[in-house]
Amino acid sequence: MPAQLWTPDELATLLQMQMEGCSARAIGDRIGRTKNSVIGRLHRMGFCKPAAQKRDRWQADKIATLKTMISAHTSADVIAHTLGVTQSAIRSKLRREKLPPIHMLNAGHKRVVIRRPPNPQEPVSLRLSIFDLKSTTCRWPHGAQGSLHYCGHDAPIDRAYCDYHHELAHCKGTYSERRAADESDKRIAA
Repeated sequence: MPAQLWTPDELATLLQMQMEGCSARAIGDRIGRTKNSVIGRLHRMGFCKPAAQKRDRWQADKIATLKTMISAHTSADVIAHTLGVTQSAIRSKLRREKLPPIHMLNAGHKRVVIRRPPNPQEPVSLRLSIFDLKSTTCRWPHGAQGSLHYCGHDAPIDRAYCDYHHELAHCKGTYSERRAADESDKRIAA
């Protein structure tokens, strides 16, 4: 597709809007061109956006709200939702503003919800072979490849595992996270 030539009217509008500080998308929408064509034309004309002109998305009221919410010990996900930014942006802004890091903000990007099986005791395996399994028996494997056997306890007809192994298979968190949560529960109970 051949490139469209820029008309003098388009160039005048481009230069005027660029001097006013309009975005490339706004200029493109006004003159009927794409954002990239506007950027390319400005670049070929020698206009470069200096680093000092970068738009800071953090207005003074947003920073004040951030500081207020942090002092109120609001969680990072609530702050991010309220301000319309990511948790990573909040951590970066705290570093730039030389504010102390907040333990809630440094906890990580995703919240892990750990569910444990309702019965803390694993049922004793009935040691069934693969040939002994039925549609209503638990197919949770035990052992190694040479001596592989299966749980064999009753399972609902629409599931492959008994209640204990179903919860174990579908709970969130890694094995070490679930184990750490179990150990912390034991310490609290003691």
